[in-house]
Amino acid sequence: MNTLTSYDGTTIAFERLGDGPPIVLVGESEPLATLLATRFTVYRYDRRGCGGSGNIAPYCLAREVEDLEALIELAGGRACVVALPSAAELASAAARALPCITRLVTLPS
Repeated sequence: MNTLTSYDGTTIAFERLGDGPPIVLVGESEPLATLLATRFTVYRYDRRGCGGSGNIAPYCLAREVEDLEALIELAGGRACVVALPSAAELASAAARALPCITRLVTLPS
């Protein structure tokens, strides 16, 4: 896993797979990441407080939006975001706040 530092200093762990236009996968799905990586560069990451990512209390959705923005910046400044159902609220908030999200796909449960 690679890491980046979010705007508030939190370490965010991520993995990069494949080659092509950038997609940020929000939520854990290795099979989906592998499938998308056949045509895209997929950035999947451990959300704040999970896996290899750190956390700075208190929790705030805006901090998670900043984490996503930092990852998109690392991916080249613009990206499609694909969100699993557990991350739909975060991805929707990010899409409203961040013009660097070129497209939002939320998957049904």
